[in-house]
Amino acid sequence: MSSNPAELDCFSLLAAELERLGMKHEAEVLESAVASGSTGSEILGLAGQAIAELQLLHPREAAGVLRPFITTCVVAIRHAWPSYP
Repeated sequence: MSSNPAELDCFSLLAAELERLGMKHEAEVLESAVASGSTGSEILGLAGQAIAELQLLHPREAAGVLRPFITTCVVAIRHAWPSYP
């Protein structure tokens, strides 16, 4: 993952939406990784796990209003890990 500000913003937005949907722990872990400058692979791994949980627990939101930035996050993840589902 590059240190592209747009990608980092995408992951920060994902963390905010996770918190809004009651996934506070996942939000805090992801936001902490972004804010502390963790490695790209760590951020991508955490985001991938969070997206999978989000899609499982909140499918309507994941398929609706959150879809555009989830897609942006998934593109970044797949760039590093082409086998990501």
